[in-house]
Amino acid sequence: MSTVTLAEIPSPIEQSSRPWKAMARVTWLQHRYMIIGVFGLVICLALYMFVMGPQIHTMYAKYVVNGCPFNFASAANCSALQSQLGHSAITITFIDIALHVLPVVVAMFVGAPLIAREFETGTYRFTWTQGMPRTTWLTLKLTLLALVVTVSTMLLGLLAQSYAGPFNALGLGSPWVSGQFDITALLLPAWVLFGLTLGTFVGALLKRTVSAMAVTGAVAGGILIAVFWKLDHLLLSVDPRVMKASPGGLNWGTLNAAAAPVSVGRPQRAPPLGSWLVNGWYTGADGRHLTTPAIKTLLQSMYSGKLPNHQMTWLAQHHDSFWVSYQPASRFWLFESVEAVILVGIAAALVWGTTLLMRRRA
Repeated sequence: MSTVTLAEIPSPIEQSSRPWKAMARVTWLQHRYMIIGVFGLVICLALYMFVMGPQIHTMYAKYVVNGCPFNFASAANCSALQSQLGHSAITITFIDIALHVLPVVVAMFVGAPLIAREFETGTYRFTWTQGMPRTTWLTLKLTLLALVVTVSTMLLGLLAQSYAGPFNALGLGSPWVSGQFDITALLLPAWVLFGLTLGTFVGALLKRTVSAMAVTGAVAGGILIAVFWKLDHLLLSVDPRVMKASPGGLNWGTLNAAAAPVSVGRPQRAPPLGSWLVNGWYTGADGRHLTTPAIKTLLQSMYSGKLPNHQMTWLAQHHDSFWVSYQPASRFWLFESVEAVILVGIAAALVWGTTLLMRRRA
């Protein structure tokens, strides 16, 4: 009696010397509509900033060339340009909101269905038995999607930084505020990567596409709101520098020294350009912080008569001081890098957790 043994037929991915090419094709076919939707949002935002950006920079260039705001001969032109720039600064809010929504969109519509749909439809039984280990399958798929979304959002972050440049120079905005801090060319891709991996982890945990999308949207949105309202401020309050200053006319965050408004009581020692004010407080002759009633009494005394030309001098004559803690502009990218490393680290942990869920629950 003879036995016939059938040779095992290798899968197309096993036959391919470049499995990432086959995986790229499969990933595109499975998620093309969601990828196109995300790309559509990215392209719309990019086109808006690409078209409107040059107009903003042109207005700012005219503002600088005319010597505003101190050139009284061009007061009318300066006033008109300042009004136009101030009105256009409203668009920064729209861009900030749209770019903050982008990581949530990627998390819900790209990350959440990535594995949840495989579990929900039962296709994982076929997908993960085709000669490619499920860990490799997940790594290749996530890597391909991560490259697409991070590269595109990095370019979007560069456009956003360029668009906001004139407003930040005039003090109409600041890269330190939460709205702009998280949408730079460094942090926006990090947030999108975090959203992608968060959605993938939740999808592997719940195994239901719609439920995973809903939970992912709630979690990602909640984290972004927490960062916007509190966590960024906590990060930026780490190890600030301290200096004496005047309580009025600080104009923190301004990048263009000529744009600082002229006001009575302007500080004798100007804050460093582009710095971020963390906190301010009054101290008495003994160096202790003044209480709120004491500060109220001090201010009433300071402004009871003629407004002093130099508030710092007046305070020194009365043995009081006003102090500020601040982050210098040179630390901006340091804080950006710290938050980016934290986000990438969490993303790596989520990928590891997703791998464990796939091994145990498949």
